Parts: sequence; structure tokens; C-alpha cells
Amino acid sequence: YQNGIVFVSSRQKGGPVDAKTQERYSQLYFAPFDPNGDPANPQQFSLEINSSLHEGPVTFSRSFKTMYFTRNNMKNGVQKADETGTVRLKIYEAKKGAIDWVDVKELPFNADNYSCVHPSVSADGKYLFFSSDMPGGFGGFDLYVSERGPGGSWKTPANLGPKINSVGNDAFPFIHSSGTLFFSSNGYEGAQGLDMYFVETEGGDTSVVSLGSQFNSKEDDRGFILN
Repeated sequence: YQNGIVFVSSRQKGGPVDAKTQERYSQLYFAPFDPNGDPANPQQFSLEINSSLHEGPVTFSRSFKTMYFTRNNMKNGVQKADETGTVRLKIYEAKKGAIDWVDVKELPFNADNYSCVHPSVSADGKYLFFSSDMPGGFGGFDLYVSERGPGGSWKTPANLGPKINSVGNDAFPFIHSSGTLFFSSNGYEGAQGLDMYFVETEGGDTSVVSLGSQFNSKEDDRGFILN
């Protein structure tokens, strides 16, 4: 993004602490690339996007005028829990304004009783891939895709099916412009925590392929992005 990278971090010095991770709430940061191409001098990405709660993975339209990101379920700046007391996660959209991001709104397929996370928009802007534990899936979190309708609204998401989704958690999708979908899963045989995989979304072959030991470790391996 603008000769740099936007990433998620809990590095902020003050603010509330997440009881589960014992770290500060995650926010979005931007680090410009230095002359060697390395990210340097990180700073908060946006005063409008970063809130007092968690912000998570982000994806941009090719024009960089629209962004989609994960955030805790909140209303009027206050976190909103479901009937069990659990605060779910939702996917939000924002538009690029003159100074900062504006018109922040949640997408229509979100709900208060399940989470939608980790958006990745296709290069043509027609499809949004994400992960969710909405009812009707094959495991904990499954991968879904929503198509943008003629009026610009997002249609009811479609589950990517049992050939891609496992009995575990399938998350952190990244859709490359070639049609290759990268994601992380802990539900495939041989997985050590979350491992990274890819599958071709175009053509007849929907076999899921591991990225192998060059990328997957004994710990959780989550995000994969190709420049």
C-alpha cells in the first residue's frame, strides 16, 4: 500500500489488554519501504479505522479507494456481545477520503452470533473471500466467498465446500490475481497447528496443496501474500 505495507500489531504502549492474549488490542500500522525495500518506521495506519478494540487483517481494492478489514463487533464505539457474552468479529468497509478513511460500515452478511474475518478482495473487485464460523459449515471456521451484485452490494456468501474446507479451522485467505487461493488450516492430515495451503479456484482441479516445510513450521503459520 503506497510503497509500504499495512500490518496488524499489538505494539501500542497504552490501552486495554486482551484477557486471552495478555497483549494490547491489535491495531493497523503502516510501514513505508526504505531504499532497500525493507519496511521501516511503522506508524498508526488510520485514526478513523483504529479503535479501542481489535482491528485485524485488511485488504484493498486495486484502486486503493476501498478497504475491507476485520474488527470486533461494535456499535457507537462500544463493543457488542451476543447472548452468551461473546464479542464476535465482523468485516467492515471504508472509503478513502481527502484526509483519512471515511464511511466505515459493516458488510451485510455479518451477524451478532457468529464471526466473519480475514477479508481478501479479488483483483477485479467482484469477489470477497473470508473466513467464518457461521452455521452450516464443515468445521470450526470455513472459507466463504461473496460476489458483488450489479448494484454494488455483496450477495449471500457461498461456502467453498468440503473439497477445500476441512473439519478444523480454515482461515486467513489470500486470493491472488491468477486465481490461486492461499489460506491457513489446522484440519488437514499432517498439519502442525495452522499450516499454509493453496488451491486453484479456476479450472477443474480443486486439490488442496501444502506449501511444504519451506514455509510451514511446527508453530502456527497464518498469512501469505504475493506481491
